[in-house]
Amino acid sequence: MPPEDPAAASAPPPSPPGTLSPDGRWVWNGQQWQPAPPPPPPGSPPQGYGYPPAQAPYPGYGAPPPGYGMPPPGYPGAGYPGYPVRAIGPAPGVAYATFLQRVGAAILDGIIFVVLTIIFLIVIGVSAGSEGTPSNNAGVAIGVIGLILTFLAACVYQIVLPAQGGTYGMRALHLRVARADNGANIGLPLAFGRWAVMVAISFVPFGSFLDVLWMLWDERRQTLHDKAVNTFVVTPVG
Repeated sequence: MPPEDPAAASAPPPSPPGTLSPDGRWVWNGQQWQPAPPPPPPGSPPQGYGYPPAQAPYPGYGAPPPGYGMPPPGYPGAGYPGYPVRAIGPAPGVAYATFLQRVGAAILDGIIFVVLTIIFLIVIGVSAGSEGTPSNNAGVAIGVIGLILTFLAACVYQIVLPAQGGTYGMRALHLRVARADNGANIGLPLAFGRWAVMVAISFVPFGSFLDVLWMLWDERRQTLHDKAVNTFVVTPVG
């Protein structure tokens, strides 16, 4: 449908698509005139701020909160000169876990197995310090078996629970291990790979320290074993 302006209607069709008619009501799409889109409502953010749309889906993280996608009051949008904006998380209402949060979760997890290890060491020490009777030998065997089972339980603990969201220490601090591509739980294959990379790094001199400290300067606060399998640890905010 041509524009109502007679001058525009009699003029040759414009060559660049997107050309507006003089009355501003029609736009040329390269083949014919189409009604021009309505102007944005008053108060809407200008295009190009870099904020995602308010209704964008975020698999694994839930729906965005009301008002997400609007720049903070009193602050310029992302990319404004002199005001760089750094994302605090991969989706609305979710932030990357901090270094102290992850260390705190690791300490809580460690307490569980340190206590068990101390108990079985005491059993071995008490039994070995007595006379070599069958009952004492049985006590040493129980202590040794307990240490072995504690080690195996620690390995399983670091694989099975992260696959389902996080260890008990993480859950106590409201942390969750998530896939970087969709925010879902990482599952057993990724959890095993994450743990295997962590173990392999520990055999490198100072590897474990570098692995943990890497999150201090990483943009998404990932450790090296997180980067290896494309996961990260997040926490709810707001």
